[in-house]
Amino acid sequence: MQTTSKQDKNSKKQPLGAPARVPRATNTPSYVMRFIGANIRKHRESKGDHMTTFELARLTGLNRMTISRTEQGKRFKLETLCTIAEALDISIFTLFFPPLYAKSTKKTAPDTK
Repeated sequence: MQTTSKQDKNSKKQPLGAPARVPRATNTPSYVMRFIGANIRKHRESKGDHMTTFELARLTGLNRMTISRTEQGKRFKLETLCTIAEALDISIFTLFFPPLYAKSTKKTAPDTK
């Protein structure tokens, strides 16, 4: 008597020679994905004369809507982030952290002591 688990019955087998599936960032909290998307937008707009999503799509070979959805923090693949970071000439790690050189927009009054 051979028993099979539920997981075996529900798992789909990939055809022989098919590329492995790239996991999506499905367990990543939405605020983290929006943060990464905002960082991509900041780096894109800081390149040259405000690079557009169309220009970035042309550089990466990705669809413009893929770039747009990634910047909005919607579902994206790690492979997409790597491709975008390479096109923007930055390390992928810079997309995960706030910039250290953040400019303060606060104006402070001079000390009158």
